[in-house]
Amino acid sequence: MSPTWLHWPSTWSPSDLTSLRAWYDADDAATIFDATTGGSLPSSGNDVARWEDKSGGGYHVTQATAANRPHYVTNTLNGKPVIECTAQWLTASTASDWNFLHNTTGSTVVAVWKAGTSADPNAPYALLGTTNDGGGSIGLQITYDDRANLGRNDTFRSVIGRGETPLVVNNFTGNGGLPANTPAIVTVTSDPGSATAASRSGLRVNGAAAAESNTATGTASTSNASFPLALGSAGSDRLPLVGYIAEVVIADAMLSDPDRERVEGYLAHKWGLTASLPAGHPYKNSAP
Repeated sequence: MSPTWLHWPSTWSPSDLTSLRAWYDADDAATIFDATTGGSLPSSGNDVARWEDKSGGGYHVTQATAANRPHYVTNTLNGKPVIECTAQWLTASTASDWNFLHNTTGSTVVAVWKAGTSADPNAPYALLGTTNDGGGSIGLQITYDDRANLGRNDTFRSVIGRGETPLVVNNFTGNGGLPANTPAIVTVTSDPGSATAASRSGLRVNGAAAAESNTATGTASTSNASFPLALGSAGSDRLPLVGYIAEVVIADAMLSDPDRERVEGYLAHKWGLTASLPAGHPYKNSAP
């Protein structure tokens, strides 16, 4: 018999982050409320009326309009369910809860999602946002963009607006930065208060730094976000997602490299995406 002091180390999860602000997990059925049954045991293909934040902060996202509700679909990624969007989205209730995404606090978003249902959708889709990227809007927007008329082919973008030009962040990967119709782990770190424009935003796809080119020079806004956080669209229901979201982890700080790598490793092992991590990633072969 093993000595009583000997025990296995516990598995790391996003709940161990001291800066965790919100956490949405499609594999936790207890957090997803089925619009058909009204309960938290969703059936595959049914509409989702509410996706609860499992961080403990209570930042739940909902959709009251039946036509705009995404769908809970089982056995989709690594045998697990996802929240599937065919131009639907979910929205939080209070815009000011999300000011840390665009002010000088700094933030990190790590998510598993798939943009598009074809290899060449020729469209833009938002993972999430609190800004509509226009009309003097304030907040963060994270998008995939494949619009040929703008010369964009599978690009990944982070934008922070301040209610007037110039933008605070306008950071693109190069073409091919985020392949369409392919599940991926994306990481966006934001430091809007940095005096160096190039240091205000970091983009990673599957744990690897993406080519990026932020040159925006606007100062960060201290005002409230223009819209509450939306998952599956940008603010004001703009750029609705066609694709799916598996998990989203949001921190109200710039995560250290070790913590960022832990989140990426946790998600990669959970969702079967370890093959996509770069060879040098510390959690490519074992979960944190």
